[in-house]
Amino acid sequence: MTPRIAVLLPCYNEGTAIAQTVAGFRAALPGAAIYVYDNNSADDTVAVARAAGAIVRTERMQGKGNVVRRMFADVDADIYVMADGDATYDASAAPALVQRLLDEQLDMVVGSRVTQVTAAYRRGHVLGNKAMTGLLAQLFGRSFTDIFSGYRVFSRRFVKSFPVLSSGFEIETEISVHALELKMPVGEIETPYFARPEGSESKLSTYRDGFRIARTIVTLYRIERPLLFFGIIAGALLLAAFALAVPLIVTYMDTHLVPRLPTAVLVTGLTILAALNVFTGLILDTVVRGRREVRRLAYLGHRAPGGEERRSGNMSTGARVVLATNLLESFDLAEVEYDRFRNRADDIAAIVRNIGWRRNRIQRIKQHVFSALHDLGDGRRRSDADPAIVNAWSRLERGDFIEQDLALLRHELFEARFEAIYRSNHRTAHDAANRSGRSWVPGD
Repeated sequence: MTPRIAVLLPCYNEGTAIAQTVAGFRAALPGAAIYVYDNNSADDTVAVARAAGAIVRTERMQGKGNVVRRMFADVDADIYVMADGDATYDASAAPALVQRLLDEQLDMVVGSRVTQVTAAYRRGHVLGNKAMTGLLAQLFGRSFTDIFSGYRVFSRRFVKSFPVLSSGFEIETEISVHALELKMPVGEIETPYFARPEGSESKLSTYRDGFRIARTIVTLYRIERPLLFFGIIAGALLLAAFALAVPLIVTYMDTHLVPRLPTAVLVTGLTILAALNVFTGLILDTVVRGRREVRRLAYLGHRAPGGEERRSGNMSTGARVVLATNLLESFDLAEVEYDRFRNRADDIAAIVRNIGWRRNRIQRIKQHVFSALHDLGDGRRRSDADPAIVNAWSRLERGDFIEQDLALLRHELFEARFEAIYRSNHRTAHDAANRSGRSWVPGD
């Protein structure tokens, strides 16, 4: 099946260049949907983009990070190509970036900028990029050659597992850290970088945005590496305490007196603060590990780009991956089994006995799975029989269930509760279950 490709172009006052950008990506990726997200432009960006054939949407919250958050939330695709709307990136390189992502089943491919045009890439930006790239490598163990590139291709599982927190141009740094922190498979390809068209102005401020990016890296480091972050602070405090304590110790050894009591109190306070920082780091490190596991599970809830489904010869229906070997027979049999389960009550008692859950829980799950007509949130409703669920439910009833069958129960129970509490559609409840760590993949 041909993957759905979406080109995402965040724009702010890019009326001069957006038509050229849209035309370039239309020629490079003729089957892709091209989205232009306008961020309160004061020029004719919206009209020009619409005339060029792009799907135009608007984000009112100012800042590139806010636009990326909106794009990732709203657009549904298998592969996402993100670039700026200023015609500085080479649209003809997009097929190579996409193919690299598919061939190697990567989650992100970065278009590393290469240019000989001084006006395209100012010297201050080059030096800042190298400095920040080196800092990121020191903090997280590995990095990219161009962490500030806005030309990137993402897999669906990257986009839908990425909680965008940044609001401005530091978004590229946050994207890079997210990939490094979850140890995602990533790659880079060198791409040409051009000067802006005449009349187009850069929105970047070398010093202001550089400071914001540096602050973002330090903040992310504090959040993602709390033990080392607070350990460094504790080490500095201990070093200061030791430097102040040495004269006191020497005086005490000579006179058996402590004449500088305030200094002694300061040393004690610094030592206590150092100990508090160490324990703060230990506690937060445990919290971060739990958060990282949840994010990893949300990431694993989506299949790899360009790869086969998790089971041989299967297809997606609604929100679940279902077995499609001998497709018609499988679905026909599943429909028969669904009807049988709906008309029985003894399966609930058997499952309660086998797994030890309360009866009302199993009843709620059964009604949700086999009887509910799920609203998918896009004008369609789903009640398709799922052979993988039939197999899992039968194992639970017989007692020879596997861990993934219990994961199914936890997933469906969360969905049922979420839909009841928030009056949401099934797709939203399914995504929320995955984000909570209750994802389900059919077992063998």
